[in-house]
Amino acid sequence: MSLIKLSGAKPEAEVQFAEKDLEIAMALIKLSGAKPEAEVQFAEKDLAIQRLLQAAALLEFGTQRSKANPKFALMLVRLYFRLGAGSLAIRAYQRLGIKQIQGDTLGYMLFDRISTLHPHPVSGSSSIEDDMDPSDQLRKMQGLYRRQREQIRTSIWRSFEHGSYDSIFQLMEVSDKLSRSTAAAMMTIELSRITRFIDPKAAQHKISLGYNTLSTDPLLQEYSDNSDYTSFPNFETSASAPFEMYTRPGPGPSSDRYRVMLLVDLLWMVVTCHPNHVTQKTCLLLDLQTSIRAVEQLLPDTMTGNCLTYPERHYIFTASKLARLVLAHFDPHSPPPGELLSHTVETVTEGVLTSRDLIDQINVDDTHYFPGFLHTLHPLYMAHDLASLIVAVSHFIKQSPYAGIRATHESSDVYQELAKQLQSRVSEKAEAIRNRLNAGSWLDFIMDQVRIEDEPTNNPRADPGSKIAVLFDEKPAFIENFAAELLDSWRESTLGLASLQSL
Repeated sequence: MSLIKLSGAKPEAEVQFAEKDLEIAMALIKLSGAKPEAEVQFAEKDLAIQRLLQAAALLEFGTQRSKANPKFALMLVRLYFRLGAGSLAIRAYQRLGIKQIQGDTLGYMLFDRISTLHPHPVSGSSSIEDDMDPSDQLRKMQGLYRRQREQIRTSIWRSFEHGSYDSIFQLMEVSDKLSRSTAAAMMTIELSRITRFIDPKAAQHKISLGYNTLSTDPLLQEYSDNSDYTSFPNFETSASAPFEMYTRPGPGPSSDRYRVMLLVDLLWMVVTCHPNHVTQKTCLLLDLQTSIRAVEQLLPDTMTGNCLTYPERHYIFTASKLARLVLAHFDPHSPPPGELLSHTVETVTEGVLTSRDLIDQINVDDTHYFPGFLHTLHPLYMAHDLASLIVAVSHFIKQSPYAGIRATHESSDVYQELAKQLQSRVSEKAEAIRNRLNAGSWLDFIMDQVRIEDEPTNNPRADPGSKIAVLFDEKPAFIENFAAELLDSWRESTLGLASLQSL
């Protein structure tokens, strides 16, 4: 967006002030180096954090002046998500006051990948009063889908009684879209991962995770993207990508991504099933066997496409091989899994080493380091989830008919050692991040990043960040409070990493 748009006489109406603040914030985000989704595979460390913090500070100030303007909150959800400030992203989302079916169309703003941003409740808040527990919010959304289904069934029956047959088909179409909604699949996937982080040894069940909000064959169908992307502020030309794409912390909602992630969830259900629940385990294995054939056809395009982050790619590829290994150990019609064992060990080793490399790239000693989503929180949570899955599969195959085979025991021991090394690396890095954030001078760091070195000017064409310089002069207490809240949120984000438990 051209900075020329930022020039002109000062408007007098509040709405004009709001639009001006939005334009400046959008210019700052673009100046940070943000790219649309086609080029989203970069880490926040490659962005100019100064511009992102300036945009966030300006939007927070604009919120104080125009509390009823939802565009400020929409932008802040995305900015705080990218900055790794999960509690502030949740707070900004609450400001939107999203009700009922709006959660299906706007829920992606916060809940897509919330499990690898802020899976735990915000400390010091009442989840009942403040609604600051992501898992509770996800369950409430799933309750909405259930109620909507019941209401649609009732409405269909009433339409039938009154002979209003056209409305029956319209209601059935709405019901179909809700059951195939990408948001419904997203809620289930995110709740499943949060549950694993909170209680890694608990068995996972379809009903408790909200699978009854999906269709009867959730892995075998295409999902409908009902997301509302038009409510996001946008001043781009029709030939340009919408500005919403510049703010994404990762690839957007995708039917293929959710289907392969649901396959991983099904694998989790299989390997955490109690050994004594023979019938349930058999049904889950049959479900996995049926689903994996269809989902594996998506993997080539999914792995090379632009719907996954780097950690997700390696996680899904490794998980798909582990799913095949589990089936080979329990399918009486399959040959002994000797050759598959050695091949899977190579795949698992590669997945673990790649995850370790991503963790090692987190340089907490960098002078411009901050615990952002894509380059810190997301790879750490995904690495921990991968290590936990490897351990669970290792334990599970020891229960198989081939448990007495020497190769099975040897491979199982290799898996556990690899997973242990990866979980240890996650714990070490999480501790280093926590120590870094507890060190002094962070408030000065944030203030210095937000501050513009040039003298304040009333000409926004010189630098859109000059508006921040004016805030420093006129509202120093506001800037100090902004820095303190951001630091508290970063420290809050590290609490989730500290609470991760090993299987």
